[in-house]
Amino acid sequence: MPKKKNLYLMSDKKSALPQFIHTQFVEDVSLADEIIEFFHEHPYLHSKGRVLDTDGNCSHEVKKSTEIVIEDQLVCFPAFSELNRQVQIVLDEYLKIYPQCDTLAKFVLVPYNIQYYKPGEGYLSWHYERTCGIEPLSSRVLAFMFYCHTIEKGGGTEFLHQDFINKSEKGKVSIFPVDWTFTHKGVPSQKEKMIVTGWWNFAQTQEK
Repeated sequence: MPKKKNLYLMSDKKSALPQFIHTQFVEDVSLADEIIEFFHEHPYLHSKGRVLDTDGNCSHEVKKSTEIVIEDQLVCFPAFSELNRQVQIVLDEYLKIYPQCDTLAKFVLVPYNIQYYKPGEGYLSWHYERTCGIEPLSSRVLAFMFYCHTIEKGGGTEFLHQDFINKSEKGKVSIFPVDWTFTHKGVPSQKEKMIVTGWWNFAQTQEK
């Protein structure tokens, strides 16, 4: 019988992660507190969570969440400027671990979401981040999650094919590919949970 291939890569000295999933803590985890504060202080920006299915249809039923889209002027808010900087640090490390990813056409960070889940809420069905041929989903390359709470029981992200649960830990950034091979879902919790989730997409125009 052939030897089973090792699907895990040592990302640090403490733990092994499935290949192509990388996690790293930001330099100052209090950044999570700033984002939580921003969310609760701006209720007029809140919207009901929604997803696009494989046919491009919008649904509010699959994912139970309250969200803010970080785009336009909000990107300049200090907490998000710092988050952008920290996420770039993690991306740089990801590209060192997986340099072949850096040979792709140019990809850029696009508007992302703060997602707040009340106890028992979540995106609890299996899904992945590139589901259809409609933009901007079709141009996605990598996804990230930034966890704002440490939750001891539940609250993480379960990856189907990797048989792996990524624990919700305050200040942790996780990067992973967007395709069906990284099918995942939220793990329910009786605690509130907040994450920032976003994507790098292929740039729409490129210099020649």
